[in-house]
Amino acid sequence: MKNMKLIMENFRKTMNEAWPGSPETKAPWTGKPQKDWSSEIEANRDSRDASKRAMNSAVKDIMRQYDERELHNMMYDELEDLFVNRFSDNHPTEALPDEDQVADMMKACGIFKPEEKDDPMASDMEDPPGYMPGEGGNY
Repeated sequence: MKNMKLIMENFRKTMNEAWPGSPETKAPWTGKPQKDWSSEIEANRDSRDASKRAMNSAVKDIMRQYDERELHNMMYDELEDLFVNRFSDNHPTEALPDEDQVADMMKACGIFKPEEKDDPMASDMEDPPGYMPGEGGNY
């Protein structure tokens, strides 16, 4: 312990001789002013509000123009295009909706559950090709 104390004192002495000045170091990010994020937060909030308003008005426009039978008879791609176009028409910046927004609009219209759940096929790794082990086969 005494040897370690001497080593540290020697190290401090050498450091002070090599680099005179304050021994305490400052991190490079200290002392800089913080960026004001309030404008970005407000813009994000406005964007979300505009998206909600565009979704609501798109659903109202579609339900006013089409009845449920016509919507059910449309193909999925036509429906998706219809919702995307109406959303961008009603959005102030003509932004395109993401998948979740299209799904929410379809649910609001009561068309169907837009999440297409495919029944996964059995994996090729589960069953070996040919006979199952122990079933036969002339090997």
